[in-house]
Amino acid sequence: MNNINSWNAEETKGTFLPNEFAYIMDYILSNENINKSDISKIESLDIGDKKLKPDVVIKLYLADNITVKEIGISIKSSGTEKVSFHERKAEDFIRVLKIKSEDVQNALIHFQEVKSVKNLLKNEQISLTKYFSDPDNKRKLVTWAVSGEETDEYCAEYVLSHHYENDGDSLGIKIVSANEYIDQIVSQDDSRTFNSGFSWTYKGVIQLKGPML
Repeated sequence: MNNINSWNAEETKGTFLPNEFAYIMDYILSNENINKSDISKIESLDIGDKKLKPDVVIKLYLADNITVKEIGISIKSSGTEKVSFHERKAEDFIRVLKIKSEDVQNALIHFQEVKSVKNLLKNEQISLTKYFSDPDNKRKLVTWAVSGEETDEYCAEYVLSHHYENDGDSLGIKIVSANEYIDQIVSQDDSRTFNSGFSWTYKGVIQLKGPML
């Protein structure tokens, strides 16, 4: 840990090398206001196939031998400008977002049935656009898509983006807090599906695609 002093990840090929680890940990420790000297051990958790937002969960054991911080990191790895964020059933949208409007509920269920925005009725598209144009509703959706549900065992506090070309060469990584990523998506123009911050498709479930960092 004493050798971790780099603030920039260099471009490399293959698996993460010490400079990437330094960049990731420096950012997290600075954001969490933790000194390197206060850490006694770092572990990664095997969260298996829980279908939670974090792809990696790390445990930071502090030197007091009492405090343990668990930090979830979502990893977006792609060679395109948009990446999949969320894959859920319409019923999950209704439950998690606590949607009370029957018009919006019916529109989500119908979207799941017809599997395409263009197949929705005009009034259904209007209902969904009106709902997600509300700043609070939009932020709830984006927060769920980026970080996960509040009641999940682990949520993502950070998002790590890994850009690559079609041949798999690494073009670099970037890490930000989940809150910063959420703010970026929420502040986008409203040209995306239903003004929700995401493009909507259907592949067995409702799929939301959003921007890479």
